[in-house]
Amino acid sequence: MLKGHQHITVVYDLETSHVIWMGRERTEQTLDGFFAGLPQTVLDQIDCITMDMWKPFAASCRKWIEDANDKTVLDRFHLRRHLNEAVDQVRKQEHRALREEGIEWLSKTKWGWLSNVENLPPDRQARYEQLRQYDLKTVRAHAIKENFRHFWSYVYPANALKFFNRWHFWATHSRMQPIIAVAKRFKKHLERIMTFFRLNATNSTAEGINNKIQTIKKKAYGYRNVNRFMQAIYFHCAGLQLHPL
Repeated sequence: MLKGHQHITVVYDLETSHVIWMGRERTEQTLDGFFAGLPQTVLDQIDCITMDMWKPFAASCRKWIEDANDKTVLDRFHLRRHLNEAVDQVRKQEHRALREEGIEWLSKTKWGWLSNVENLPPDRQARYEQLRQYDLKTVRAHAIKENFRHFWSYVYPANALKFFNRWHFWATHSRMQPIIAVAKRFKKHLERIMTFFRLNATNSTAEGINNKIQTIKKKAYGYRNVNRFMQAIYFHCAGLQLHPL
């Protein structure tokens, strides 16, 4: 994303971790431009796609790639981000309600609920354990989020599906609207979530590339020209061989 909220679409190779194509904006037509440049023989060889739940990209993949849904793995990091956002919404709502009663239990606790428990520094971990003693919606929302991490540890898809159904029931009966909304969204996209257990692919490479792109942008204090920004990404992320002949 650039100044003025311009977006670019980045396509990378899962095997090499190199950026192979970019296009302006983040639309179905943008990704169509990538696929249109590939011969049918190459399209037929695509056997794994990782992405987030962005509908335009899914629509483009289905248009160009046979059995695209069976070849698509929804990014587990993106799913976790949705859960984190839901937990934070619950925290904000509850924090406002508690402050009206003069209670500051949830003040300055945002990042504690968004981090993995084992990664919390000792002081925040102690605060987290203290708050768990209270019947807070935020605590319950956090427990639902953390419990979903077990989903990815299953070996057999049937067992993972049983776990998901139990988790989905818990989440949708939590009486916390942000959590309910995320659980329903996961259920809607379950087919492309379950492919993880067959294809064993993640979007972790994309996370690394996105971090590198953000670093490129920060070093230049932002870009006003989208073409220059894209050229910089190609230079640093496309695996160019710059050794002299």
